[in-house]
Amino acid sequence: MKKTFLRFAVVAFMTGLLMLVSAMPIFAAERPGASRAVTVGMALDCVHIGPAAYAYAIAHGLCGAPRAQMSSQISGSVPDVSGDCGSSNLYFYSQNNGAWMTIRETAQSSQGPFVFVWWQVNWNNVNTGRNGAVTGSQVVATSSWAHNDSALTQRGFVSGYMTGGIRLWWGATCTFLNPQASVLVT
Repeated sequence: MKKTFLRFAVVAFMTGLLMLVSAMPIFAAERPGASRAVTVGMALDCVHIGPAAYAYAIAHGLCGAPRAQMSSQISGSVPDVSGDCGSSNLYFYSQNNGAWMTIRETAQSSQGPFVFVWWQVNWNNVNTGRNGAVTGSQVVATSSWAHNDSALTQRGFVSGYMTGGIRLWWGATCTFLNPQASVLVT
């Protein structure tokens, strides 16, 4: 009986320790200086697309009904039809110097490599009212991209979002669906 209780106590302790260690990234996000971010999708733009890219998208089931069919079914403008394109992320990190924050932008394509990426990150320091934006673009050849920027935000709680998109190798455009992030800059 004593051995059984001891085994039970050891198993319970180990289980609790394992649960604590596996939950550490959640606790890390709550520390000052760590980013709170949400991964969001990217949408394939099936309206503003060239004929060859549109044919590719239709052939691969990415854009739904052909344009002629959509136009005949709907009076007025063609609807903004979009397909899954991957994901985009935004992370903010305090540089712990009382003034600067690191901004990390990422994109992952589920439709193959992309050749161009552009972005704008808008941020606002809730405590000071200070706000700003960082913008950029790059020629790339990848299906997974990451980039770092810095911003002079001053101390305080900073939140923001990212707009932009990618150009796929076959000519279509995928739009970021405004990932957001926030951080306490210390």
